[in-house]
Amino acid sequence: MAKGNIKFEIKPFDCSQTSDREAHEAAAKVVEGYSVSRGGWPYPDIGDLDGGERLLEKDPEWNRRCVLALAEQTVYWWQVDDDIRKEYEEQGEHYHVGSRDKNLAPSYVLMGIREALAALMRRKLPLTEDDLICLARDCVEHQGSNYRGVPPSGLQKQAEFFGKFKPIEGELRKALLKLAEYTRGAYGRDKAVASRLDAILHVPGCQALQVIGAPPEPAPVGSADVLTDLKVCLGAATPVDTERVVAEGDQYSMYVDSPLADEHAAISRAIPEFYQAFWDSRSPCFGTDWCSGNARKQAEKILNAKLKHTTDGLSASGRDMENLLLAACEREIELYLSRNSDHNYLHYNRPLEMILITLDTLGHDFDRQQAFDWLLFRSAVSGYYQPINESVASAAETQAASAPLSDGERWVIHRLRSQAIDTPPMGALPEMAKRLSRLIDGDATLLLVPGEHWADRVHVDLSEMDEESRRDWIQLVKLAFTATASKPSKKWYKDLTPLTEAIGDEALHQRLSDWFAKVPAGRSFKVLGGYAGDARGAADTFNEGNATVLRGLVWALVTVPDANTPRVVAELLATSIKKVPGVGPRAVKVANACVWALGELASMDDETIRISALGQLARLKARVTFKTTLKAIEKALDKAAAESGMPRDEIEEMAVPTYGLEEIGKRTEQLGDFTAELVVTGTTSTELRWIKPDGKPQKSVPKAVKDDFADDLKELKAAAKDIQKMLPAQRERIDQLHLKQKTWAYDTWRERYFDHPLVGTLARRLIWEFDQGEKQGNKVAATSLEGKLVDSTGEEVQVNPDSAIVSLWHPIGPDQADILAWRRFFEDRQIKQPFKQAHREIYLLTDAERNTGVYSNRYASHIIKQHQYNALCGVRGWKNTLRLMVDDEYPPSSIELPEWNLRAEFWVEGAGDEYGTDTNETGTFLYLATDQVRFYSIEAATTYAHASGGGYGSLAVGPGAENINEPLPLDQIPPIVLSEIMRDVDLFVGVASVGNDPNWNDGGPEGRYREYWEQSSFGDLSATAQTRREILERLVPRLKIADRCSFDEKFLIVRGDRRTYKIHLGSSNILMEPNDQYLCIVPGRGAGPGDKVFLPFEGDQRLAVILSKAMMLAEDTKIKDPTILSQIGR
Repeated sequence: MAKGNIKFEIKPFDCSQTSDREAHEAAAKVVEGYSVSRGGWPYPDIGDLDGGERLLEKDPEWNRRCVLALAEQTVYWWQVDDDIRKEYEEQGEHYHVGSRDKNLAPSYVLMGIREALAALMRRKLPLTEDDLICLARDCVEHQGSNYRGVPPSGLQKQAEFFGKFKPIEGELRKALLKLAEYTRGAYGRDKAVASRLDAILHVPGCQALQVIGAPPEPAPVGSADVLTDLKVCLGAATPVDTERVVAEGDQYSMYVDSPLADEHAAISRAIPEFYQAFWDSRSPCFGTDWCSGNARKQAEKILNAKLKHTTDGLSASGRDMENLLLAACEREIELYLSRNSDHNYLHYNRPLEMILITLDTLGHDFDRQQAFDWLLFRSAVSGYYQPINESVASAAETQAASAPLSDGERWVIHRLRSQAIDTPPMGALPEMAKRLSRLIDGDATLLLVPGEHWADRVHVDLSEMDEESRRDWIQLVKLAFTATASKPSKKWYKDLTPLTEAIGDEALHQRLSDWFAKVPAGRSFKVLGGYAGDARGAADTFNEGNATVLRGLVWALVTVPDANTPRVVAELLATSIKKVPGVGPRAVKVANACVWALGELASMDDETIRISALGQLARLKARVTFKTTLKAIEKALDKAAAESGMPRDEIEEMAVPTYGLEEIGKRTEQLGDFTAELVVTGTTSTELRWIKPDGKPQKSVPKAVKDDFADDLKELKAAAKDIQKMLPAQRERIDQLHLKQKTWAYDTWRERYFDHPLVGTLARRLIWEFDQGEKQGNKVAATSLEGKLVDSTGEEVQVNPDSAIVSLWHPIGPDQADILAWRRFFEDRQIKQPFKQAHREIYLLTDAERNTGVYSNRYASHIIKQHQYNALCGVRGWKNTLRLMVDDEYPPSSIELPEWNLRAEFWVEGAGDEYGTDTNETGTFLYLATDQVRFYSIEAATTYAHASGGGYGSLAVGPGAENINEPLPLDQIPPIVLSEIMRDVDLFVGVASVGNDPNWNDGGPEGRYREYWEQSSFGDLSATAQTRREILERLVPRLKIADRCSFDEKFLIVRGDRRTYKIHLGSSNILMEPNDQYLCIVPGRGAGPGDKVFLPFEGDQRLAVILSKAMMLAEDTKIKDPTILSQIGR
């Protein structure tokens, strides 16, 4: 193997000199083959390699011998790899982990050993005490946690297995304690091994948990004029309005009165050379870790040269290295907090880190303010390159010893301690965290990783318990940390039983519910990540180990359920599946544990719990879009259906809880002398009304109710909250029934829809079709009016309850006169439908689509916002994958319609080709370009397209039997299917199009989409916009601004006193006469005037926005917003 001028020979491991030649030869054959095979993706599987089957043969003693052989070979290959690295460093060359030729690459061999050991050590092996001691020592000495050699997790499992038969003591205990200490400082999942080993070894300390109290709050610390932006960000200072000056190069924005101005000038001089050093491929620093070797030497050389420059008076002013370091910290924070859209700006991140690390390693002698400013910086950006290390702990200890700590200083040390704990310590704090903790909490210890509201609450609660109770709860938390599977085992529940008996069912349920209620609050202090742009490190996510504990606590809660348990679990699921920008769901493992728990609750004998759990699953099915969790929800509902022997859709209909409502949308409770009425007032709103003994209403909650019926009041408020969540989910479910071909017997329909206390609030605002069954074509459409079924004229309809078959009415069948009659019915009586039904758009096949035959271009060539589009797909039941700017292929957005044996596809591709401009920090496209809509048989092969475009194609070989893989002619698609699919796509484009964004009038990135924006903002009306126009033409004459409004083909024209305005009925964007000047008005988040106008259906927010803009512009002399006035006055 050779690289540059370095040449050396790599010899394979010599198996002939070993005590177990057979096992060594089997091992060497596989792992050396792994090295040669590994050159691309996918990585080779151990079992597929030559000799892999023999190595993995299921013989415990043979497996033990192979494990020991692999461990011995680790030592050899580690030494070979180390020798090569030293040779490269001495020659000033970069060492690469492997080669693409046929020679062995030591690093790849070590990875192969790791893979083989991981596969073998998942099994229960008859390892002896000496075997475990040897393996533990090898793991520590040869960096088993660095993805090489003996895997710590496998060793931990073997120790658990060994401990079932023999005590772990003596030298073995010492070796495992050293392994635990080593893995505590490791990276990745191996950190959790330390806590599990502590549990195996019964490390003392947890039972003696001392009072921790509430975590310190942010408070002023250090110098008020240093790291100001960071302190404001973390809540330790208030924002300042001071002028700034921008430096060249890295564009650092410095306060003009900064006490570190000279130091920043020195860094500005150094930045260009550091930038060149890192990004120049000829430099020793290029693309490397500058913390060692020649890269470090060059960094120090550049920095020293710039410090000798005295033009700006750096040396003469007596400025010290400590202030220079703090100036570098300020610049680094600027990068962390920057929202600069120029991706090249982030290229200064690595050179700045070179300066920062170099200064940090030169040593420092801080005064107290400098020390705590620097420590605050380290608490905010701790990561791979800047861990909480000896220098941090020593600085904190030095300052704490010199004077009592202030509130702000305690807060900084608390942050540092939290950053020094990467996995739940279960009472055995890592050394650095222990040292820091002693400064503010003495010998107190922790179970969880602090810094999350729920974890902080756990520690406070434990600290306030008596010793006996605390012991039981600590053991429960430790047991929860072993919840590493997808569901609990029988043994896990066996271990749980004595703990739940000791704690008590009610106490366990109440405490866990209280802890879970703190989870949505997220982190209790803010961090900025490990590097600029570290979205995952800075995100409000759960610590991985804390999430494991949460999963175990969910399992425990299921053993002590009550009527509120499904609600508690569902709320925890909702916050766990919440998507965090740049990361994804906060904690998938917790969400899936909640789904499992709801599935278990849905199988219980208690009808109240069972129905509530099924209702929560049905609600979540309509709201959750993350595929893994949605699949788990589907599986739980399928399980419930199988257990009941009923179809899935029947289960979902029957499982809707009433939340105590006795009448349609109303619940009445007598609480002492007062009457409480919980009333459903809309699809997303409820009211809790109070009636005094004399029958008169009371606005606020009576004091007597608060004092004497606190639990009842709490339950009423919880029911109101649940109703507000459940009704929108039921609305979505019913809306999607149009494509389900669902029908009901009349009595069943009345029970599940019309007379259901909750669903009835929706069903009675919809139109239903009744097939009387007495003779062909005897169908009648009806809705509810004052509890009776009536037709579009308001006349009562008689339905035969014995023969009538009920279905949801759709406007694709009736003639135009019937549709208009139903629209007038709801408009005249001001009945708001829960979704568009009478006013539903109808999409018929066009002549252009008849010509194209198998595809529609009706919604092609649009630019849409990818993340908004992805969310809409989830709500409407479409499958979609976020597209990244990578060399990969993606399927189109699609929806399967099993009732019709069809699959609809909407072809979209990534828009743009500039990373950082057209993508976010994770490489995800910000925008998509739309293309065709197609229909296939549900069994047809899936099509794919490259992430960056190039067209879709099928991986199938040929059209398949009976042309199964070919797209279907559009004229063969049932009209209702075509209409509903086109309606979905119209929704996607109409809502997610950048043409709807008033801030895009400049054409977006680099103005590339200006022409599209203008066409989309003011072009022809879509079907949705045409329906919107028809509604406005009937609504506007009823408004007080009617005499100022008129319509033309595409616009609502509003005459103000200052100008005349044209509001586009599709985008809601505005042009001003006489020169069609654009007027940018960004809708506010609160309710506008248009929200107070009656609309005959829910769901079209843009219609309300158009009305709000019209009402404001009609009285343009009353506008106070200077941004709007300046545009009108131009």
